[in-house]
Amino acid sequence: GRPPPPEAAATVDAFAALMAISGQIDFDDLGVGAVAALERDPRLRDRWQARFSHLCVDEFQDVDAVQLRLVQILASPEDNLFVVGDDDQP
Repeated sequence: GRPPPPEAAATVDAFAALMAISGQIDFDDLGVGAVAALERDPRLRDRWQARFSHLCVDEFQDVDAVQLRLVQILASPEDNLFVVGDDDQP
């Protein structure tokens, strides 16, 4: 959701245009799209939340903001969440 730095804007825009023309999405778009769909559609969100009684996330130190939001959505409303991370990694 952040704009690219000015020096990368043209490259990012060209990449986005190529992806749109070919009807493809990249890895980051998968997470952003999933979070957006779950946040705007309560029935979809309820259906996915009902699939899990507990949620375990490995390599938690590598989770970015979008992935964290996805975990928060899926773990709700019970918040039965277990995370594993390596405190030796930055």
